[in-house]
Amino acid sequence: MSTGSAAPGAAVGSAAERRLGLRLVLLLGGLATVSPFATDMYLPALPEIADELGVGQSTVQATLTAYLVPLALGQLLAGSVADARGRRPVVVVGSLLLVQGSVVCATAPGVAVLCAGRVLQGLGGAAAMVAGRAMVADLLEGRRAARAFIAIGTVAALGPVLAPTLGAWLAGLAGWRSIFWAIAATQVVLTAMALSAAETLPVADREPGALRRLGPRIRTLAGLPAYRWQVLVSVSSFTGLFAYISAAPFVADEIGLSTRDFTTLFAVNGLGMLAFSALSSAVVVRLGRRRLIATGLWTTLAGAGCLAIAACGTGEVPLVLAGFFLVCCAKGSVGGASLSLAASASPDAPAVALAAVGSVQFLAAGAAAVATGVSPGHSLVPVTVTIAAAGLLALAAHRRAARP
Repeated sequence: MSTGSAAPGAAVGSAAERRLGLRLVLLLGGLATVSPFATDMYLPALPEIADELGVGQSTVQATLTAYLVPLALGQLLAGSVADARGRRPVVVVGSLLLVQGSVVCATAPGVAVLCAGRVLQGLGGAAAMVAGRAMVADLLEGRRAARAFIAIGTVAALGPVLAPTLGAWLAGLAGWRSIFWAIAATQVVLTAMALSAAETLPVADREPGALRRLGPRIRTLAGLPAYRWQVLVSVSSFTGLFAYISAAPFVADEIGLSTRDFTTLFAVNGLGMLAFSALSSAVVVRLGRRRLIATGLWTTLAGAGCLAIAACGTGEVPLVLAGFFLVCCAKGSVGGASLSLAASASPDAPAVALAAVGSVQFLAAGAAAVATGVSPGHSLVPVTVTIAAAGLLALAAHRRAARP
């Protein structure tokens, strides 16, 4: 932690929080919305993209994988570069890659070029996300770091609220390409903000050989029980959320929801995540991170219970909607707190520690997307099993991490 030589305390924490500032929180929150916007915003337009490019639906869905894989693997590379060269350059380069990738997607003549643009978006999103999280870890620690992560998550939670509705509106107004032009324009603004942001990692704390030592550092992190268990909590929680994201369009179709109802579902659930993120930010210092995570995980299992009852019965719509709502709300409680605990477990290399969490998260998200599609025409059963299994695994890991 580069919080200076002063002993940690309220004065140091408050000074660091002032340094973090509203502008930096907005920048980092904006960068954190890259993933939900790049994932959710174009979902309503997938059939239109497939028709215009002359490919099947399964082929155009490969553009999601083309984004997730570099987003997962690029975080490890970006974390090492951020430790070696500082956070700000990595944020700027990542933002520029996002702009470039979005322009390539918007002008793609075929699905191959569209996938190439998605790869650039994934690499840019990985760099911006990891370096942004590391900025928080540089300035804050403990429960104050958790509060900052949750505040950023609150901004990021606007993504699932706005992305599908905005994407459907843009596609209907000006075609699916306008979605990627809108992402590019947003990233231009974030790039300008990143260029004016202050560097949070002093030169004295940088590690010039961080990239060469990436392998040994990952092995060292894997050998830390506190870090290992916390990664499992964070990854399992994220996997349950992404199971919902990937399966919701198909479940909505099976239970008879229209496109408008589907975008409303995403918006309401995103608002639930936003509300829980804001509430968690307000109470985390008093309740503590571990109690907050436990509350979120039990909420996830309650949501899985609603879905299981619906899957075993007639698939009653209110139960499905309630289950998905609870799963989304739970992520608002778990996400920021688990990230701050993971960073605390490796204070000497927070960027790599957070990068490893993000990398495993999105690889697991890709697996969740596959798992929820194993039963075409009956999407509720696999998504329920995936969410329940992820919630139980996260709760078991959380309890194990709390032991001395």
